[in-house]
Amino acid sequence: MIRPVRLKPNDTIGVVSPSEPVTLKANLKKGIKILEEMGFRVVLGKNVFKKYGIYMAGTDEERASDFNKMFKNPKIRGVFCSMGGFSSNRLLDFIDYEAIKKIPRFLWVFPTSLFC
Repeated sequence: MIRPVRLKPNDTIGVVSPSEPVTLKANLKKGIKILEEMGFRVVLGKNVFKKYGIYMAGTDEERASDFNKMFKNPKIRGVFCSMGGFSSNRLLDFIDYEAIKKIPRFLWVFPTSLFC
């Protein structure tokens, strides 16, 4: 098992939407405020709000790209998912697992999250 370094104040957390888009921006803002009050910086993936089809935050490739970019960015120390969802399993073939191994990060993937 590869264990990531513990998150600490001033670390940057990336937020992605691997399934559904964020529809309640007020809830996202509250979640970001909580993280910032804890001392973290927060950056959003490009497709967090994008609506594609009935229930997805972009195509499979777009959502996977956001996910992969967070893991390839050395400034990002943790990756949080805006919310869980059925279509996140469609990303498995597009994830760059080698990038994840190189710099392990804290990953928050609960079915509901801080942003719901």
